[in-house]
Amino acid sequence: PTTTFERFLEKVAIARKKAWCNLKFFMALAGAENLKEIEKASKHEAFAGVKVFLGSTTASLLLSDIKVLEKAVRELDVLFAFHSEVESHIPNPADDRMDASMHHILRPTKAVVEGLRLILELAEKSHARLHVCHVSSKDEVLMLKDFRASRLSAEVTPHHLFFTCEDTKRLGNLLKANPPVRTKEDRDALISALKEGIFSAIASDHAPHLLKEKAMPYHKAPSGVPGLDTTVPFALRLVQENVITVSEAQYLLSTGPAKVARLYSKGSVLEGFDADLILCDLKATWEVKDKDILSRCGWTPFSSTLGAKPLRVFIMGNEVSP
Repeated sequence: PTTTFERFLEKVAIARKKAWCNLKFFMALAGAENLKEIEKASKHEAFAGVKVFLGSTTASLLLSDIKVLEKAVRELDVLFAFHSEVESHIPNPADDRMDASMHHILRPTKAVVEGLRLILELAEKSHARLHVCHVSSKDEVLMLKDFRASRLSAEVTPHHLFFTCEDTKRLGNLLKANPPVRTKEDRDALISALKEGIFSAIASDHAPHLLKEKAMPYHKAPSGVPGLDTTVPFALRLVQENVITVSEAQYLLSTGPAKVARLYSKGSVLEGFDADLILCDLKATWEVKDKDILSRCGWTPFSSTLGAKPLRVFIMGNEVSP
């Protein structure tokens, strides 16, 4: 996300020239100095909301002053989306002997638990729209179960649903993400929460780092995995495996995200809604290969695994193909 209104407008201009689909953009809350920038952007039709980084990740957008967050939540009627790892629980891994198999230890569950506790406290004290990005642990699921409020929403990613920390021994930095993929117990809790309706969305957390960047030593390699090409196929794989129903997948991929983002003309197949549609054959499977990835990075941690393949895509009623 950007931190200035000028950079926000630059992104919007690029998207209008190059994007296949409709896009909105977040701005990052970096401190008191950019609150006015966010306020200006919030009036723009392409503004999605405010991204809040409670812990450092690949980009240097950490918010260290919680009072600034409290002020923003009071004054801005916008969506706040949280990267909930808390910085004080994240050590700086400068040791060359460390590798990606230790990532879930170096960025422990307590980091996201402390972050979620702060978010829930904000939800209790305010009427703000708060969204928890990429839930990764059983402990977070238990906290979300105990706290149900219409103004609070949460999401989960395909890589947290399909991989565990054991897979980092095989995939290394390709599966290095913040927050990390964790234990089988954590993954099972996420899948159960998906069935129970805890989540409003399955989201990509798309981070298309190049292979040459991921080939760097663990402590220098960027965190994040590409997910744009594989989110729908692997959400629908959960349907094929009878984990969720077709209608639940439709809600998690479309209706739920539209409600969170207040996209009132999207998310459902109803008269008067935008005809943004994906047609799939749920009886067919697709062996994903790196060469099939259209994102510029050209790779996926899901390579050589089976997903459901979208067959046709319509945007605003018009069929599109890359």
